[in-house]
Amino acid sequence: MNKKSIFLYFVLAVLSFFPFNLRTVHAYFSVESSPVVNQLSIAEFYTDTYTYNLLNRDGTVTKLGEKVVLTKVGDTVNMDAPNVNVSSYTLSSITINGSGSYSIGDTYTQPSNDLSIVYTYEVPLQTFSVTHNTGDFTYSGNSTVLEGNTYTATVTPNNNYTLTDGTVTMGGRSLTEGTDYSMSLSNGVYTFRIPNVSGDIEITITVTQSGGGGVPCLAEGTEVLLWNGTTKKIEDITYNDLLKVWNHDKGTYGYEYAGWIEKKGTAASYIEVTFSDGNKLKFVGDHSIFSKTHNKYVNINSDEFNVGDEVINLRDGIQTVTVTDIKKVNKNIHYYHVISSRYFNLITNDILTTYEIYGNVSNFMGFGDNLKWLNTEEVRSDMFTYEDLPYMDHYLFKVFRLEETKYLLNRGLVSQEEFDDLYQNYLLNNDKKVKPPTNDDDKYLWMVTTSDDDNPSDASHQMVDGSEYTVPEPNNTDGFTAWYNHSDNKYYQPGDVITVDSSMYLEAIYE
Repeated sequence: MNKKSIFLYFVLAVLSFFPFNLRTVHAYFSVESSPVVNQLSIAEFYTDTYTYNLLNRDGTVTKLGEKVVLTKVGDTVNMDAPNVNVSSYTLSSITINGSGSYSIGDTYTQPSNDLSIVYTYEVPLQTFSVTHNTGDFTYSGNSTVLEGNTYTATVTPNNNYTLTDGTVTMGGRSLTEGTDYSMSLSNGVYTFRIPNVSGDIEITITVTQSGGGGVPCLAEGTEVLLWNGTTKKIEDITYNDLLKVWNHDKGTYGYEYAGWIEKKGTAASYIEVTFSDGNKLKFVGDHSIFSKTHNKYVNINSDEFNVGDEVINLRDGIQTVTVTDIKKVNKNIHYYHVISSRYFNLITNDILTTYEIYGNVSNFMGFGDNLKWLNTEEVRSDMFTYEDLPYMDHYLFKVFRLEETKYLLNRGLVSQEEFDDLYQNYLLNNDKKVKPPTNDDDKYLWMVTTSDDDNPSDASHQMVDGSEYTVPEPNNTDGFTAWYNHSDNKYYQPGDVITVDSSMYLEAIYE
């Protein structure tokens, strides 16, 4: 080959390495021999850009890096591992020009255009733990859950138990039922559903005996009589509501604030009692009604409570109605429990009902005319002082008349174990009770009102626990004799000072 031919081939070889947009080059040249026309095709190069992105939880994208590869049409190209550190992430997709589904190690044939190859990575989903307490129930649910998933668990209380409270925390944050999670009841089984899990879950279950025993409660929707003759549904009662009750010290209507309110509970069944005036009451657990037949409070689950019994109706003074039907209803129901201070009773749907405690502690003193206690002097002749039981919350000592427990303990009517169980596991149980209102210093706020107040349920009458209240002059002084304090069964004169240790209502007494 002569020098001219060698030079020409060298030029063409060099040109083949440049990405000129030359589809065909026609070269005409002469050599020593006869002229020949040669047609040569020069391969074209394209740019493939590999981009490595991290898709964040909030939907934003972080670019981790990229690389550029030059290829020729028809080349076989590998989907190589990335040239950046992605060991802590999970590959979710590889696309070419926004489409397709490729994996590392796959190949593609280079077309006649530039390509955009995008590797998309995500932070791996976390696995969160799920813990729960144990008790008189069966729990069914996994011990872990994947981030973003919905966690489902079921709780089946043992026989004669119902779930009274279920609390859920996630990542240390308390969740709100109905907003952050749901709890439903079907055939006695409670189902918890927690969507979009984002942290460790802790479920706390509280169950109590129901049906034939356990906590005394009234069904949602039960009407509770207030001080002015109006009613309010039991689920709406607060510590500020002045309740109309029956004062067993005087044998008349009384006025008390709630001493203890229980959180909402759910039961799979209840007892429905129907009366001769068409009135009905729905009970969960060992609630009691004042039986005229037996002249005492009677547990609605006991053999002493039967169809045909006469019970006390207080719609307008002491009246009686007859029990016409008692039946168990197997149906889901929400229930509530409110205990009035001092006398424990409520007038619900016009019927006198009470809190079942120690086999009805209100019965120990017996009843005379107008349901007035008979044996108060003996019971109160030797009582505990607060100094005898300093570990107690002062307001609970006051509103539950725990000073009288000395009489019950000394006579073996109540055991020390029963007393401790009532106080520690029920009255002080924050999983059960609604806490009374407090100020910014976490001191209790108590209602302090008189019969001269237009609205003794208005929160403006709250006073701080431990403060001093000076008894006022009455609006009307004609015939005025004293203020009767319904909360302690004592009489006061204007100018007297009372230490506020619970809610109280003072009624002006006239000749």
